Amino acid sequence: MSRNITNPGPAERELITDALRLALALVKQYARIEVHPPIDPPTLDTTYSIWMSERSHSDEGFEANLDAFAFAFGQYLVDRLGMQWVVVSDREGAELAVRGQPGAIVIYPWTLVRKRFAARQTGFFQTTYVDVRRQLEWALRKGRPWWKFGRG
Repeated sequence: MSRNITNPGPAERELITDALRLALALVKQYARIEVHPPIDPPTLDTTYSIWMSERSHSDEGFEANLDAFAFAFGQYLVDRLGMQWVVVSDREGAELAVRGQPGAIVIYPWTLVRKRFAARQTGFFQTTYVDVRRQLEWALRKGRPWWKFGRG
């Protein structure tokens, strides 16, 4: 399936900005701490775990809160690992993602959080961050995409 990767437009940048504001408010409300952007993965893990234990699908703002966790994690990858926000489109639709070392790795924060939520999984932000960082470091060291490991 063919993918098209473009830079986010004004609407996507506004969505990210709004989600980051909400993520800061969620940290303050649930983890009861003040943080400055970007929100680190351990803080996201703590806040998400508390939010999960106190909230349900029927809560007002449920979807926006999931977006906030996803985009806060994506922004951390951008700020700390030098990744960049992109829009990945195919015939199924379009999704905001973060991309590092063009062609080496693409992470879909929105999908990442939705899948973990569906599985009722917590504590995944820090482990995912460590995995992504290792993959990027390996790709930079080897000069080739991480998924081609062992292929010459």
